[in-house]
Amino acid sequence: MFQGIFGRIMGFGYVIVRGMGVGEIILPQMSDPIDFRKAIERARSLKKGDM
Repeated sequence: MFQGIFGRIMGFGYVIVRGMGVGEIILPQMSDPIDFRKAIERARSLKKGDM
């Protein structure tokens, strides 16, 4: 995730997704990138619990 100072104040930024063999994907600028990242982390933890 990347947020500049202004983005942090105004609540917007980019989310960067890095994976094995894929490289990285930079998602378009969005509002509340921190909440988006937390949702991804919750989904990953649920997936691990199912295995």
